[in-house]
This record gives sequence, C-alpha cells and structure tokens, in this order.
Amino acid sequence: MQLYRGTQKRPRFFVMKLQDTLENLESLASATTEKESIFEYIQRVGADTVVELHNLRGIGGAWFFTDDETVAREFAGDKGFLITMDIDGETAGEHSQGTQMMSPGKEVRYASNFVFGGKELYEHLVEWKIDVIEIERENAELHSEAKRGADSEFRPRMR
Repeated sequence: MQLYRGTQKRPRFFVMKLQDTLENLESLASATTEKESIFEYIQRVGADTVVELHNLRGIGGAWFFTDDETVAREFAGDKGFLITMDIDGETAGEHSQGTQMMSPGKEVRYASNFVFGGKELYEHLVEWKIDVIEIERENAELHSEAKRGADSEFRPRMR
C-alpha cells in the first residue's frame, strides 16, 4: 500500500545521531527547578537549544500519512515535499487511525489517516521504500520534459 505525507519544510528523519542529541537536550531541560520561569529557563539553556529540542521532539514524534496522494500534495504545495512509502496491508492496519476530515487546500476532504513514530520510520527507511520528492524540482523536470517533447515535434526540415 502506498502512503503519502505532504509537508512545506524539508523533512528530517530521526537518525541515531539525533537520538543522542535529543537525550542530551532532554537531560539539560529536565534540570529546571519549579521556581524557574520560562524566561529564566531559556536564558539558562539558550534559545537555540530550546528550538532544537522542540524540533527533535517533532522529528521523533508522530508523523501522519494518508493513502490519498492528492491530499498530501495539497499539504505540500508548489514548493514543499512529498514523502512516500510502500508498506504491506497488515502494517497499514496497525497504524490506521480511520478517516479524518482534512482541509489542506480550498476544500475539506475526508482521507484515511495513518500514524507512525519518527524513530520507527528511520528503522524501516529501506524496507518501506521511503522516498522524499521535492515538488518544485519535480514540477521543473516535468516542465522541462514537456518542453523538450514539444521542441522535438517542431523541428523544421533542413534543405
């Protein structure tokens, strides 16, 4: 079964190096005291650390996929990214969250929703044939191919 995820930002997968970084940042963050305000916390650990911790939690957290490529492409937009993966029906069933109402574009759509953990995706990158398509590059290549095809049809005869 083919599943899709559309995103505006270039996806980062949860590789083991990021696990170590996340664990280090988590231990730094957990060293707060109850009396410490959020501003004191940010000043102590640094704004960059807080942002990276937030990003890593997102990468390792839940990733939502659908079996409707159109919906995923609408989420990606013209300059986003389409993540694809090919899984068996049993695995899809284990991760299915039913049908969800989504509004990626102008109209509301109902699409199947599948949820995977970021770490799980990394563990199965090869097995599930996970791929990332850059929409802007894909569109440029399609435009280029169409132009080459059109140009080849209109070559004047040499006399």
